[in-house]
Amino acid sequence: MNKKKTIALKDPRLRRIRNSLREVINQSVYKEMRRLFELMKKEDREAADGYERYWKLSDLKYALKSSLQKSTIECPACSAIDRDMRYNPTINQWYCVDCFKLIGDMYYETMAKKEMGHFVGRDYDEEFARSFTEDDANIEDEIQKLKAGMDFQIIDIEQLSLEVELLNAKADSEILDYIVNMFFVAWIADDEQGFGEVSYLLSPFFKKLKKRGLYEKLRAENSMLDSIEKAGKKIGLLN
Repeated sequence: MNKKKTIALKDPRLRRIRNSLREVINQSVYKEMRRLFELMKKEDREAADGYERYWKLSDLKYALKSSLQKSTIECPACSAIDRDMRYNPTINQWYCVDCFKLIGDMYYETMAKKEMGHFVGRDYDEEFARSFTEDDANIEDEIQKLKAGMDFQIIDIEQLSLEVELLNAKADSEILDYIVNMFFVAWIADDEQGFGEVSYLLSPFFKKLKKRGLYEKLRAENSMLDSIEKAGKKIGLLN
């Protein structure tokens, strides 16, 4: 395929069947990857034959993971297996529709920030991110709109603290959306201090939600919640 394409199911029964099949395949792949990893640990890499076997097993393990990431089973960004998927022909991979939109939106915001003279990390892959946008003809228009209406430097930590405290007393999805947005504003702006403070505030927030049994409910209402938690853990801020 050389065009973007979405695979979506509206029927709840078909979605359950699809998700169950994905779960079975996903667990089978990871079970095999764990088996290969255990075999790798047993090999003596100091010996020539052990070294060769180790890397053959490693190649098999990598091939399994690569195949999973290029399939419609699991989103490469958030690892979700229960969402509709959208195909990106530029990189030949399927992403869940939520992450697909998020990466595209973040491209507009990052380019707007760059044009405003803000720092953009050297490892930011513009071509990769641009491939997730939906309308090439209007990319510049979207960037100009963001430049006119956004201030990437404003991160109100004091206000955020009040919102977190309110959420601890009253689980409100609108407040959750605000916190989620603040997290990404700090991330996109490369504001290390703001990002650290937002993440510091989010860490107990996640723990309390889970302890009160509200996490799954809010996760269903806001599909980006688990993606943000994984992103924060990956960089060591929500551990």
